[in-house]
Amino acid sequence: MIHIVVMKTSLDFIGKNIRFFRRSRNWTLATLASKIGIQEGPLGRIERGVNLPSAAVIYNLTQVLEVPANALFAQELAQARAASAVGNVMFVSLYPDTLIPPKRLLSA
Repeated sequence: MIHIVVMKTSLDFIGKNIRFFRRSRNWTLATLASKIGIQEGPLGRIERGVNLPSAAVIYNLTQVLEVPANALFAQELAQARAASAVGNVMFVSLYPDTLIPPKRLLSA
């Protein structure tokens, strides 16, 4: 006889991180939902840990919140803050004649 053990893994930290980044921008749930193209209800369920975001929603969140995906998946809030701190890093160009847009630097 084969026994299958199903373990339920809690991923509610993803929603908590999303809520942290939303609130740090002083955005309402409705504001963020409209920016990422979903309804307020589903976003609220994601933030509460009831539902998990789809890949498309994760992508839209990273673009709108301007944070890397690993910031959304950090299990501790301190890790999420550290992962999003890349936006505060200053880059110095080795080629001062070349203008590189900041978004391109962050995605490199």
